[in-house]
Amino acid sequence: MGVDFTALIDHKLTGAELVGLPDRVNASWRLPTELEAWVAKYLRGGPIRWEWKHGASPSRVNAELIERGFVGLDGPDGFHGRVLPHAIELVHLARWWSFLYEPDVRAGLELACRGVASVVETEHILYLPDNLAPASAGSDVLYAGGTVQDVLSWLQSNVGPPVTDEATLPGPDDDDPYGSVWFYEHRAG
Repeated sequence: MGVDFTALIDHKLTGAELVGLPDRVNASWRLPTELEAWVAKYLRGGPIRWEWKHGASPSRVNAELIERGFVGLDGPDGFHGRVLPHAIELVHLARWWSFLYEPDVRAGLELACRGVASVVETEHILYLPDNLAPASAGSDVLYAGGTVQDVLSWLQSNVGPPVTDEATLPGPDDDDPYGSVWFYEHRAG
């Protein structure tokens, strides 16, 4: 079982804005050319429209957020995720290893996340492994009601600083290439 790529994108959307999020993302969605080869190689079928897993009626979306704390998203080109009260957790089927060591995959995933981030006018994007690594525990902060800013603080205190350039990445053949690796992108909101 591999470690998938995850991005945490903050938002300040209201319930009504959350209902329209899939349509807003669809209107601007384009698969980055850097990811086309990966998608063609690993995904069968075709793009799946962004949609709420449990319906898009305003009352149902608000009920899901209140009841469960998140609403699931199915997305195109290997993306899926959850919208939590303060963040979008966006996951891709590409492995974290590919994000770290395949420049086209990294560039494509970053561009895709920036596209979603531009729809919600975010300030912060965190790039993390989805499990089995110290940095992945940052997502737990969101599920406990925290914000992406809280996750950022938690990561800096408990895992260490983010990777700032490729020279500081562990080698792909290291015993634990995931270690304390995570990335942070500050955006003007």
